[in-house]
Amino acid sequence: MPLAKPLPELQRDLSQMLTEGLKATIEYLQSLLPPAASKYDELYLMLGRYNALRELDRSGVAEGAEIRRIENQIRKDLLEIIDGLT
Repeated sequence: MPLAKPLPELQRDLSQMLTEGLKATIEYLQSLLPPAASKYDELYLMLGRYNALRELDRSGVAEGAEIRRIENQIRKDLLEIIDGLT
C-alpha cells in the first residue's frame, strides 16, 4: 500500500502519537502494514501485552510503578519498530 506521506514524516507522526496513546499508535501502525508483514505480528502481540496491562491496572493487581515500567517497555518496543520502518 502506498504511503500518504513520506516515510520520515510518517515516522515523526508515529513517534508523536506515542505520547498520546499506545493503543491508538499500535492500531494505526497495524493499519499501515500488510497482515503478512512480520512486524504486523509483533504489533498484534504488543496489543495483547497492552490489553493485559490495562486489565492489571483495572484490577489493582500491579503497582503504579510496575504499570509505568511495562508501558515504557511497550513504548520503547514501538519506537524500535517505527525507527526500523523502511
